[in-house]
Amino acid sequence: MNYRFSYLSLGMFVASVFIITLLSTLNHVPATYKATEVRFCYGDSLEWKNPSYSTAHWQRNFYDSSGVFWIRLVVHITQPPQRFEPQGITVDFTGMYEVYWDGQLLGRNYHPHKATQQVQYAPLHGLFLIPDSLGKAGRHQVALRVRYFKNYGKSPHLLESDYTDLNVGNYLALAQDSLVSTAYVHIIAGVFLVIGLYYFFIFMVSNRHLRFLLFAIICMSFFALLIVEHLRFYYYYNFTFHYTRLVIIALLTLGISVLLPLFFMHRFPFKYKLRVIGAMLAMILPIWIFAQGIDPKTSYTMLVSFGVSLFLVLRAMQQRIEGSTEALLGIVVFFIAFVWLDNYDLKLFLGFGFLIIFMLLSLSIQMRKQRQEYEASLVHSSRLELEVLKKNIQPHFLMNSLASIIAWIDDDPAVGTRFIAALAEELEILIDVSSKKLIPLQREVELCESYLEVMSLRKEVNYTLYTVGVKPDDLIPPALIHTAIENGITHNHDKDGKMAFYLSFAQNRYQRHYTLMSVGVHRKTVAKKTGGTGLKYMEARLQESFPNRWQLLSKPIEGGWQTEFFIYNRETGASTASSP
Repeated sequence: MNYRFSYLSLGMFVASVFIITLLSTLNHVPATYKATEVRFCYGDSLEWKNPSYSTAHWQRNFYDSSGVFWIRLVVHITQPPQRFEPQGITVDFTGMYEVYWDGQLLGRNYHPHKATQQVQYAPLHGLFLIPDSLGKAGRHQVALRVRYFKNYGKSPHLLESDYTDLNVGNYLALAQDSLVSTAYVHIIAGVFLVIGLYYFFIFMVSNRHLRFLLFAIICMSFFALLIVEHLRFYYYYNFTFHYTRLVIIALLTLGISVLLPLFFMHRFPFKYKLRVIGAMLAMILPIWIFAQGIDPKTSYTMLVSFGVSLFLVLRAMQQRIEGSTEALLGIVVFFIAFVWLDNYDLKLFLGFGFLIIFMLLSLSIQMRKQRQEYEASLVHSSRLELEVLKKNIQPHFLMNSLASIIAWIDDDPAVGTRFIAALAEELEILIDVSSKKLIPLQREVELCESYLEVMSLRKEVNYTLYTVGVKPDDLIPPALIHTAIENGITHNHDKDGKMAFYLSFAQNRYQRHYTLMSVGVHRKTVAKKTGGTGLKYMEARLQESFPNRWQLLSKPIEGGWQTEFFIYNRETGASTASSP
């Protein structure tokens, strides 16, 4: 257990909960005043702007309108404004309007002489100054004379929908607070953009694991979500773009919600990816069909996504997969933010933001572990390099070879010369490939042929290698087939001065399959020599090059000995089966 990461995770969790608790407390402080007693009336009369005009017969619910209509509402300023602190009113409205405060015109969001031509140029957001004489504490009447309106949400409560809003408060605070918060949000967005680009480059350059690409896409999607969500605070776009912006926000949230469980399924290996994603989409589809408004759609979608993610993380914790605790803490923080905070934006940004931070910590733990395994593999690879050289340049091998050379030079110099050339070629190839992780199969076959020629001259047995369907450019660990041939010679002896080796290759969409069959007479006296140096060398090389994606079978067959290598396209676990 890594206590450094455990303490870091616990500290981040406590800090996250503290920040959410603090913001949930501050969120109850009324910085602005909301509207009450909202009434609607179709038609047009300037008399309706007067506070004394009775709206008892006006409608409470709004459905739609293609012409002029009025909205009347009441705002209560409960605290007397400070001196030299003017009051203001902000209106977010998907239409063209004039706003009146206690019967006095404050302004409009369109040019009065070009009303019909400027439908597409009326800004969504409007900020209007309330005169000091009218901004005192008490009950105030607000009237909106609407010239054109687009009811995107089909909501009967206009000022409580995703598309419209009205707030009254300190004029400078209304003008500045959103920009200040947006500045901090953009700093956070920049951090997530850098993190996303970093992991995208890691995926492209060095580590092709899909979890890094998914995490990069999630971070960059969250960056885009932050930018689009706060776009209205510094870019006063036309109200006709507002619905498009909300759809973009909803689609980004949907994309992140789908990618999140997919990331956890790759971070913590899970077999039934398509089934889980299909079930999640089946739950999300009715939400998008029947839920009214953008905020409910995105909120329920996130709850489904995080519920599925929680299931995957709990399963990973049950399997004791490193990094699952950090992922669980991130999901718990999200649920705390979702329950404790009233503001939707805070729910979204703090919930997702803290979760991504914990996901980053979980990935860091995994990358640290991979780095340690890589460093260990380098040491192991060096040992394997020495082993393959030591295995073939050991004293008794050289002594036997030199003794054979001397004998052949005395008896048949031509054969002695062939022996020296074959031995030199084998050692040259061994020195060339021993430091490499993978080599072309053609090079491996050349090594095996040189070795068999040396052994043929040493033992006066005709050793022959035949290949069937092999791909010369296919990459395998060095001396893999060479070692399997050595095992074949160890477990078999020749028949009538001959021994043949058949190397075949088969491939499908799931695996590559090599089979080496040694045709000879099985040596029963070496039946107990299973799991020896040669087998361990092949296991180590396969695990180094194809971690947990291989299988090795070595067993006697009728008429000889057979060794099989399976190299899978995805991780299935590594195994060896050897029979006497």
